[in-house]
Amino acid sequence: MIIDAFKLRLALVNKCKGNKELAKQAGICEGTVTKLCKADCKVRNATAGKIARALGCDPMELLKA
Repeated sequence: MIIDAFKLRLALVNKCKGNKELAKQAGICEGTVTKLCKADCKVRNATAGKIARALGCDPMELLKA
């Protein structure tokens, strides 16, 4: 799965969350969130699920088209 950096940043803005808050809620490293926000990156399905769950959205909304 490839997370679309623009879609992730947009979701963060829509939910009024920062990288640190997302990382804590998703249970992942803040560095990972920062990396994903800068460029389209490949992630494991579990990581995409954790991020989507923390943002309250469907994982498909965050994937590169």
